[in-house]
Amino acid sequence: MLKITGYHTFEKGKKLKETWPKMAPYILLFIAYIAMFWGGCLSSQKDAALQTQLQTTLQLRLSDPFWQGFVFLFASVFLCQLLCYLLGLSLWGWLIVPVVVLFRAYGAGLIAGNLYDNCGFAGAFCFLLLFFPGLVVETIAFFLQTIQSVHCSYSLMRGKERLPLIHRYSNRTLLVTLLLLISVLVQFSGTALFGGWFLSNFFA
Repeated sequence: MLKITGYHTFEKGKKLKETWPKMAPYILLFIAYIAMFWGGCLSSQKDAALQTQLQTTLQLRLSDPFWQGFVFLFASVFLCQLLCYLLGLSLWGWLIVPVVVLFRAYGAGLIAGNLYDNCGFAGAFCFLLLFFPGLVVETIAFFLQTIQSVHCSYSLMRGKERLPLIHRYSNRTLLVTLLLLISVLVQFSGTALFGGWFLSNFFA
């Protein structure tokens, strides 16, 4: 999957000790993402309004036109990607982009934790069934976007030629946008397949 970014971690003929410095930041970012997600789960508090909000959200997704809910959800995800993209065009954006992505991980953890606090195992099952598949694709997309944005911003700071660098960066960002579209589609597909069943069994 990292081939999408164009930054090959393992290069033919090179030893692990030579490629490890390139791998380490990606591994640390992934560990930090998991840690922030888990921290969000542990920081959640029981909120009765969340159960009502979840029920309303599922009902709206099942009753409203598909395109309306799809566009609304994709817009919220795209705005975060746009922020990462713009930070990648700034000289010091490579320091800020990881924070943006980790903040999203913390927010996803809060949602998962609150679902469990309010609905018990039913809430955890709801998260795994309806939200988790799309979240996995979204995480991959933002992980790749972070790599691209950090690389572009750091390269600009080092004075590399701007136009070819920005052109490659923009093309790779479009590929990540496609992944985000898929993540939203996966989430809505899960709602269409299992949302009605979940509502009838746990919110009847």
